[in-house]
Amino acid sequence: MMWLTTRTRPDLAYTVGVMSRLLHKSPAYVVEIGQQCLKYLCGSASKKLHYKGGGSIDTLEVMVDASFGPPHEGYRSVQGIMMTHGGNPIMWASTRQPFIPQSTAEAELLAYNEAYQCGESTGALLEVLGYGGVRKHMKGDSKSGISQLTSDTGAWRTRHLRLRSAKLREVVQDPDEPWVVSHCSGLELGADGLTKPLQGQAFVRFLRLNRMSDEGEVSISKVVGPVTTSSTAASTGFNTALTGVGAVWGLER
Repeated sequence: MMWLTTRTRPDLAYTVGVMSRLLHKSPAYVVEIGQQCLKYLCGSASKKLHYKGGGSIDTLEVMVDASFGPPHEGYRSVQGIMMTHGGNPIMWASTRQPFIPQSTAEAELLAYNEAYQCGESTGALLEVLGYGGVRKHMKGDSKSGISQLTSDTGAWRTRHLRLRSAKLREVVQDPDEPWVVSHCSGLELGADGLTKPLQGQAFVRFLRLNRMSDEGEVSISKVVGPVTTSSTAASTGFNTALTGVGAVWGLER
């Protein structure tokens, strides 16, 4: 599953990351999660990433998200990074942050700094492949975190955040640097499913944003069954496996 995650299945990145972190602590539970993943893979074996031409190749989009202090992670936030070039996903990662952040803004800033390093590495690779001069556009859904990068002023209590993001803020505010940062709604952020388990239409949206489908566009009716007004998901076939992967981290343990 690790091999699949790093090649063609970003939809498994969060779950495989959880399994890796729990391998020695709760091996029996990891086996249970792995069985749910196998069910999901059996029901989605034909799902694939779709790469299309026609998108802008002048910009590397770096989408970043972080879930703040989940209890099952020892209150260390999980960060997700999704990079696209020409609208096509080329790099993704889901990792746990090394220490406990004191606020959502700090968790997001840690993720932004990690994404900056990944973006610089990926940009260098693109340059080797002949795509020189690519601009990097970082997108996040935290207005408080982004304000720390775009503003030099702030309250004393947030001074430690300005110090933590000093390098990235310098890069973003330098007009000669290829980096820009902007706010993006969580509904349009392709990294959302890399930081937390998603279910139902939220998971379908995550797949669609990252161009994952069987053929053509992702159809909600394909993935979660007929759309009904009931909040209870259909309990047959593919949707059962899909819900299992998303719900296995229901914190009942």
